[in-house]
Amino acid sequence: MRGMKLGLGLALVLVSAPATAQISAAGGLAATVPGASPGVPPPGAPVGPATPLAPAAASNEPASDATAPQVPPPAPYRAPTYHSAPTYAPVYGAQPASPEAAPMYPPARYDRAEKKQDEEIDPWLRPSFGFRLGGYSFRNVDEDGDTKWNEAQTGGIGAFGTLDFGHYVYSELGLDFYSSDGGAVEREGIDRFSTAITGAVGVRMFPKFVITPNVHIGLGAQFNKVEAVELGIDETRLDPVMFIGVGVEGNIGDHVRLGLNVRFLAAFYAEVAEPPPGNLAAPGELENDFGPAAQAQLFFRYAL
Repeated sequence: MRGMKLGLGLALVLVSAPATAQISAAGGLAATVPGASPGVPPPGAPVGPATPLAPAAASNEPASDATAPQVPPPAPYRAPTYHSAPTYAPVYGAQPASPEAAPMYPPARYDRAEKKQDEEIDPWLRPSFGFRLGGYSFRNVDEDGDTKWNEAQTGGIGAFGTLDFGHYVYSELGLDFYSSDGGAVEREGIDRFSTAITGAVGVRMFPKFVITPNVHIGLGAQFNKVEAVELGIDETRLDPVMFIGVGVEGNIGDHVRLGLNVRFLAAFYAEVAEPPPGNLAAPGELENDFGPAAQAQLFFRYAL
């Protein structure tokens, strides 16, 4: 009889699993059964008030089925903006990222006025200065009728400044110094020294390209000091000068320019006059001749 009672008691223990009852923070009774999922009551167990999983994601609507697990609804969709990354909540119960923590993205569309503010705008008036070297000589027809450009040949250096009006039109003011080369002094017997003050206006084509051609026209005044030692003549004259020219310059960066000008001048030059006929012993005199001349210049220019 005693063994029968012991076997019956053991069977009751195996059938009924022990359960530990605990009172939740919300005041409800929740049963914790070994092997069961946390927060989900076993079938047939008394169900008390539901314990919310996450206070921030709890639903305000009561569950239709008292025995169903309490699952928070998905976070609301947040439309993307131009300056913040789209924030989604693909996992139930996850919180969307804050706009402050989202990475910054450039806007999909640009306002044209704002885009111009970010770009460097070229000034409408842009000055520059430079230096140049070169020379010129007048057209000469020798005794055989051959045309040469070697009359009153000079060479020298100069400085100039320009002012650009936009990208195409510019003005120039220059100061140049010239002197006769040794060959011209021996050939003509005249030593020349000239100071020229000139101004010009011109137009540049393709100013944004690496190579920029230009055309220009100008005029000025030239102080000519002429000395003929054999004739005992030393004179200083002020003569006008006019020119038209073409040029080309290479753009090295945004400021440096290297170029070449070729100009055709109309100017005065001094030469020894022929003695009058029948009086070969009469000494010669200096006379001013007006004629065409050709000029070439290499220059360096720095744009501010």
